Amino acid sequence: DLRNTLATAQLASDALSTSDDPRVQRAVPRLERALERAIGLATDTLKYGRSSTPVARLQPVNLSETVAEAALEAVGDTAPVTVANDLIPGQKGFCDPDHLYRIAANLIRNAAEAMAEGGGRVSVTGGPSQIDFADTGPGLPKRAQDNLFKPFAASSRQDGTGLGLSLSRDLARAMGGDLVLVETGAGGTVFRLTLPSAPSSK
Repeated sequence: DLRNTLATAQLASDALSTSDDPRVQRAVPRLERALERAIGLATDTLKYGRSSTPVARLQPVNLSETVAEAALEAVGDTAPVTVANDLIPGQKGFCDPDHLYRIAANLIRNAAEAMAEGGGRVSVTGGPSQIDFADTGPGLPKRAQDNLFKPFAASSRQDGTGLGLSLSRDLARAMGGDLVLVETGAGGTVFRLTLPSAPSSK
């Protein structure tokens, strides 16, 4: 049902692409990419119960640009949470662009939701081999820590599925990397995404 709804929205976005309004023309490409990712996510979530992780398409990826786009989806422009993307502009890592986008969006969204009431900051730092996502939130509750990467068990939100972190780690491992919790406490939480090394050219 969700995929069908998204497909209908995709048809509507196709119709919008014929508009002469420059504001619509600027917004449509982002809308189309968001819908494509949402349809892919719905499909992958349905496959999750059959232990099917999307195959990684490894390639050089602009890390800062991909994380910036994921952050925009995760918190928008008006959330009381700020995102400091301190990755070097133009620096590339070897990964799957969609996998990285989804991991970054999940981690930033989780942090933003944890800090939604009082506001806070998410800092993204690192380089081609690893990226750290650090927030100034209240830390993960004990229940969430005990079930951190277990599907349907790790969510600290009443309406959460607990799939986000589990899927994110699966995506990281599908690329040949990993996702781990570095620390969590009253001063905030830090997750570390490690990325594979680019093949050496001979």
